[in-house]
Amino acid sequence: PARWNRQVKLGDHYSLFADEPRAIWHFAGKLKPWHFLRRPARGLLRQWQRARDAVAWTPTVVPTVKAHPSFAKDCLKQVRSWIKSRS
Repeated sequence: PARWNRQVKLGDHYSLFADEPRAIWHFAGKLKPWHFLRRPARGLLRQWQRARDAVAWTPTVVPTVKAHPSFAKDCLKQVRSWIKSRS
């Protein structure tokens, strides 16, 4: 079901927080998580970067895309995601 198999398209204003923590998230489109600079990545981008660090994977692509997420919107999205994942 789509609930467990999510697809998202990345852009420079991208920000998404996992509302279903056990879902598989597919990054569709040309931009992938490894194209983004570490700062100010939040949400799934930051989660992906932490997972990459945990396995000591070194990307062969130099990150050049800077995310421009809205801090206020991200706070609301994160709270909404946290509430939904707890229910």
